[in-house]
Amino acid sequence: MPEVDTWTGAEARLLRRVALRLSVRDFAELLGIPARTISKWEQAGSAREPRPHMQAMLDTALAQADDDAKARFSRALRANLAAQESLPVHLPAIDGTPHSDPSVPDQFDARADPAGLWRPASTARETRDFAVRDFVFDRRQVITGGMAVLAVGSRLTEPIDGWAAGVPLYFSASKTQTVTEEEVHHIEMTGHALRRWEGRFRLGIKRKAVLGQLAEVAELVERGQPAELEQRLFRVVAELSKAAASMSWEAGLNAEAQHYYLLSLRASHAASDRLFGLNVLAAMARQMIYLNRSADALEIVRAAVDGAPRTTPRVHAMLRMREAWAHARLGRPEAFRRVAGKAEELMVADHGADGDDPPWIDGFDSAELSGTIGGRYLELATVTGKPQGFGHAVTYISDALKLRDQDNLRNRALDTINLARARLGTGEPDEAARTALEAMRMARHINSGHADRKLMRFAEESARFAKNREVRHAREELTDYLRPKKLNQGA
Repeated sequence: MPEVDTWTGAEARLLRRVALRLSVRDFAELLGIPARTISKWEQAGSAREPRPHMQAMLDTALAQADDDAKARFSRALRANLAAQESLPVHLPAIDGTPHSDPSVPDQFDARADPAGLWRPASTARETRDFAVRDFVFDRRQVITGGMAVLAVGSRLTEPIDGWAAGVPLYFSASKTQTVTEEEVHHIEMTGHALRRWEGRFRLGIKRKAVLGQLAEVAELVERGQPAELEQRLFRVVAELSKAAASMSWEAGLNAEAQHYYLLSLRASHAASDRLFGLNVLAAMARQMIYLNRSADALEIVRAAVDGAPRTTPRVHAMLRMREAWAHARLGRPEAFRRVAGKAEELMVADHGADGDDPPWIDGFDSAELSGTIGGRYLELATVTGKPQGFGHAVTYISDALKLRDQDNLRNRALDTINLARARLGTGEPDEAARTALEAMRMARHINSGHADRKLMRFAEESARFAKNREVRHAREELTDYLRPKKLNQGA
């Protein structure tokens, strides 16, 4: 059995993440200590030694692990020791190819970030390279193959754990300014304008515009700027990367979307904006839920909660709803209702808060909460086969549509599709058909692959009412609308 003379945060993390493959919360439960204690160990790395009685707890956890877990720990421990002995080190890029980076200061700790993911220099370089390659990539090849591979399980959650543990941030001490304060301001304004396209125009040339601007800003950062300007530019990179991720997801390019989400998370880390990192992680969790990887989504949300800075009730409610959503997809009604109830309580508390919410959370309001809960009741009823959930879905989604801004056509369309599906579940096929056609008329104006995939699902689910005249007419209309579209998985 591998032995550890003195446990530090670095070895504790290897035991938790690599050997036992546990979340921070589950590892804390195994040891019988607060999750925050483990987060502090891992954040400090080799500089933090747990107290003697906790050293004994770690010894016991390792001793009780199965042989496979002990073997994984032994290999990881040897690799960690090798990294310590070989500093300074040429760290690998995200694709695994080694490179050197003279801009990284001598004090960079490879033990805290063995893959080099969280270095600002590598984040800028990889963002620029990926955006440029995506910009010129033949979309016909994307449909058949693509330029990225979707990560699941530990391949996805390992990098996110680095964010949650608070990997230290290092910048080069010497930078030559190549952009003015006024130019950075204009770049920020352009970034904000392009980011707003994320919710309106998600496909085609608008996506190309976002990619082009993303590559340009990442290249500016890569050249090196004074720290304050560099962090502002990294914030723009984070926003544009997330917009590119959302647009890719809408187009059904899930691997590309995930890669942009990870780049956005890394850029937000370089910008020292951990609140925006929560926004990115919430979007990543949503993507994994739609890909039927709800267990991965729960891991992502838990990492977000573990690494979250002090935040507002509304942001906390948004994270809670992602957790509730995953429980619904996993067919856990009690867990869903418990966590969704906490999200509703937090939104009530937010109404009395001082208004310190970050700007990106504005879209998560009472309408969005109601629509999200209604959609999850719909999924829960579908998964468990218990029809009462359809009635709850109708109530919540109807409330959401009353609260929605009339200009928010995309979310109104998605709510309306869910309402049509819920009406099928409550045995109201005529009303379901009329509602689906209303949603289709909205979908014609928003060019959303996500909405189109949901309409396709309604068409499939309504087959059992095919003899109903209203349903038959709706299915014919939907078939004509959807036939010319090429839809990838992701709804």
